Amino acid sequence: SIVASNYNFLNFIQGFNAVGTTFMKSIKQTVASFVFVVLLSGCASIDHYRGPYPNQDISSPTPEGLTRVVFFNSDDHGWFSGQVQIEINGHAGPLINKFRYFQTFLPPGTHSLKTEHIDSLAWTDTHEITVGRTDLFVKISRRLTGQDVLVVNDLPLDFEVKYRAVRPAAYP
Repeated sequence: SIVASNYNFLNFIQGFNAVGTTFMKSIKQTVASFVFVVLLSGCASIDHYRGPYPNQDISSPTPEGLTRVVFFNSDDHGWFSGQVQIEINGHAGPLINKFRYFQTFLPPGTHSLKTEHIDSLAWTDTHEITVGRTDLFVKISRRLTGQDVLVVNDLPLDFEVKYRAVRPAAYP
């Protein structure tokens, strides 16, 4: 009868609304969780360096008792390359753009190095570097979900032509 078919149709619509409501709740919870994770990762990122830079001239003399450490951002991974923030022993370092380098002087020993780049999320990696008595060159390359860090024996042959020192940020 017409009444029975209308009753079945109404049951179908009510059932569909219940499924739709559950689906919408699930979408809202997923979006809320994603926003929370993005906010949390942004709050946990490396602070920006606010101090004076050591002399960035590669030919400058090394202070007594310290070792020259040069971090340089290479372009090994094509379009993944870009700026990388570094942190050394819990102290924020500069933001190093591709084809830029940062020189610092550290005492011999093992040091903590944190690298980070931010796309839609903050991708952070933690490494240890061992500093000896001879100059140390650290090549940093961005990946899609992090950074590769490689200690190399020498600077690239085209270093003086291709790479420039990081520019100090202007802070009030």
